[in-house]
Amino acid sequence: MRKIAKQNGFSLIEVVASMVIVGVTVVAVMNMFSAVVKSSEENKNRLIAYTLLHQKAEEIKAKDFNAITADTGSFPGFTGFNYLVNVTYPFDPNSDGVSMKKVVIQVGWQSSFGGAMTESIYFIKAQ
Repeated sequence: MRKIAKQNGFSLIEVVASMVIVGVTVVAVMNMFSAVVKSSEENKNRLIAYTLLHQKAEEIKAKDFNAITADTGSFPGFTGFNYLVNVTYPFDPNSDGVSMKKVVIQVGWQSSFGGAMTESIYFIKAQ
């Protein structure tokens, strides 16, 4: 009788099982990586929006009181970012003799996750 020699290596079942485990792990890591990249992009866009918002606010604050009006537009060099300026009179200028304007500035952009995002700031300018 011949003795069967012990074979070294992995069986087909072991190889397939390890491939499934590695495949599931790679898919999970790639999904996490995709979410991190989107989140990073969203944070970058939010930082750009805050910067543009404050630049627009400083630009408007530097204007003469009578030159401050409602406005809309986009920012040159920043595709996808738009602004809206809304001007209201929070107090009746005839009652107290002081003219004031409430200026609300909104900056909007498309989110990496879908949907529109906005950030806003307001200030009051007195004559």
